[in-house]
Amino acid sequence: MKKLFSIVFMAAAMLLGKADAQAQSQFRKGDVAINLDYCLGSVSDYDGATNGFCVMGEYGFMNVINEKGTISAGLILGAGFHNDTYKYNYGDYHEEWNVKFSRIRIGTRGALHYSFIPQLDTYGGINFLFVDIETAKVGGDKDTEGKFVCPSIVAGCRYMFSPAFGVNFETTWDRFQHIALGFTFKF
Repeated sequence: MKKLFSIVFMAAAMLLGKADAQAQSQFRKGDVAINLDYCLGSVSDYDGATNGFCVMGEYGFMNVINEKGTISAGLILGAGFHNDTYKYNYGDYHEEWNVKFSRIRIGTRGALHYSFIPQLDTYGGINFLFVDIETAKVGGDKDTEGKFVCPSIVAGCRYMFSPAFGVNFETTWDRFQHIALGFTFKF
């Protein structure tokens, strides 16, 4: 999956080339951006990693800081899956079982976009996860845990190759992801 992501990323970068990135990178009032991300390094409450996919859309609704910054609001949808094998050894007793993890995430976010580096749309904000449900299946047993209204801080940046297409990087500390990499479509 990582190789496929790298190949698609490099192909898109070469095809679209580098245009006037400084003018395109600024996220402004009225802009709409959609991120399609692959989320890496998320940690399950069951000590397993649940890498997954996330779609995030946001709308710039107010320019601030002498028209150099923009406040945005948006929605987040995500899903993650992971399979793992656990081994238990105690003296002569040995047991092994397969565990399947899944996670669903639905929430909102607010962010302040401010271009500290001219070619990048840098931003920071807060995610509010309204639904964050994790399920673990161990053999025939199923355990589901849900958390609601889970805030987390997010920081990220976007580099736009054209007015409508770019790449993004985000980091956050929440129950779903630590790092997200993906493509951005801007309208």
